[in-house]
Amino acid sequence: MEQVVETLRPRRIFPYDIISSTASQSDVKIQVRGYREPAGDECTQPGAFECVTEDLFRLLSGRSHLIFANSRKQTEEVAVALADKCAQHNVPNEFFPHHGSLSKELREGLEKRLQEDRLPTSAACTMTLELGIDIGHVDSIAQLTAPHSVSSLRQRLGRSGRRGEASILRMFITENELTDKSHVTDRLRMETFQCVAMINLLLKKWCEPADVGQYHFSTLVQQVLSVIGYYGGVRADQLWNLLCGTGPFGNVEQKMFAALLRALGVQELLTQTQDGMLVLGVRGERIVEHFTFYTAFNTPEEYRLEYEGKALGSIPVTMPLAVGQLILFAGKRWEVLHVAEEVKRISLKPAKGGRPPRFDGQGQVLHDVIRQEMHELYESEYEPVFCNKEALSLFEEGRRCYRDLKLGDSPLFQQGNTVHIFPWLGDKAVNTITVVLRKAGLKADSFSGIIDVRDTDINACKATIQSVLASPRPGAWELAESIPNTFSEKHDALIPKELRDLNYGAKFFDVDGAWRWFSTIRIL
Repeated sequence: MEQVVETLRPRRIFPYDIISSTASQSDVKIQVRGYREPAGDECTQPGAFECVTEDLFRLLSGRSHLIFANSRKQTEEVAVALADKCAQHNVPNEFFPHHGSLSKELREGLEKRLQEDRLPTSAACTMTLELGIDIGHVDSIAQLTAPHSVSSLRQRLGRSGRRGEASILRMFITENELTDKSHVTDRLRMETFQCVAMINLLLKKWCEPADVGQYHFSTLVQQVLSVIGYYGGVRADQLWNLLCGTGPFGNVEQKMFAALLRALGVQELLTQTQDGMLVLGVRGERIVEHFTFYTAFNTPEEYRLEYEGKALGSIPVTMPLAVGQLILFAGKRWEVLHVAEEVKRISLKPAKGGRPPRFDGQGQVLHDVIRQEMHELYESEYEPVFCNKEALSLFEEGRRCYRDLKLGDSPLFQQGNTVHIFPWLGDKAVNTITVVLRKAGLKADSFSGIIDVRDTDINACKATIQSVLASPRPGAWELAESIPNTFSEKHDALIPKELRDLNYGAKFFDVDGAWRWFSTIRIL
């Protein structure tokens, strides 16, 4: 709450009060359920998805629940599978999808059914039902795969528990059956460890602090147009003082603000009168008067994936993406050949390597503390009591692998011609290390916080790190400048490129954290 005060009342210029609830909290019941995806196409065992949906139907039928998945595709697959099971058991369907691509009528119909609480209703949803929509309380939360953050997990858990009953959270975690070609991410059972780490942090009442180093230029554009639209006209110095000097955009310097205003003027969103007042331009008036202007959130745009001109599918791009980088799609490794931002297309070619990890962490920006908690779990003898038998077995497998690979002795491990690097840091620092190593000539890619460096050895990696330490330290904006900005916030198209790079760099890179880690390799 103190961070909120610092953001909304910079330097405590204006008065404020913090009002905190002293109400007692209800009990919490948590379980992590583990599943194995059988290896091989000829396996006769039921797949993990079938086992998960069977358990979801058995555990959730007859009451109301939220089933959180991390993609729209997964919500649809789960909702369809559970609706089919209702039909097989000759009962009315009570499982429905909820995500941003559905029509307003479908979403609001499901929300109303949850609010009325007359019929058993479970929504398979993305983060759309995590915040801001009144659906009352449901009986329990089901989380498929690891959540995006501890704060997200905490918010979702708070949706459950009614009439004094305990809040209930069940996490359904699938890991690949191991083979001799399994990626080290699978062997370490990293998704299971991430879930256990997040639950431990949740129980310790920790959640991610606000990232106060960002610029939020997209939101600033919205606020500039809103203030001018409200007052009819404002001087530039008044606008800066209101929003930046004494307002929540304190990281934005006057020269940055001036560059933003000039860009808005060129695009006819703003114009300046003879007496120096800023007023809305022709285009600005149209934007402000449209109802969509008042939403601050933006859904990541889907990029079309192509190989030799043939469509493979599409993915939302939420992390830095560069030419030569590896991505995982449809169970295969692909190398990025070209990123065409203007038409949202990514050209790929197949990449060599063993079986790709099932859990690659894409779309998740994890905090340092989560990965450090995972590292402590690997090092300790702790056994999570909230894991079922299968999840505990997966957990113990991951710890054995960690010890067999002697990862407690060195963060670098070589397998064939690939060096796996384990910084045990959040995604911002891992992104930075990966991009810096690529700029230094190494073929580096990151998956779930692990950096894979192809066609090299440990000594060459260490030598490259030493040369990086001896070179000038780049700014986060310089790293962002070298990568196609495939991530966009709502009003990014209205912002000058140099400000987008500043914003992108602050959001995705942690140069200080990366350099602290590089320095530990010098010691080793």
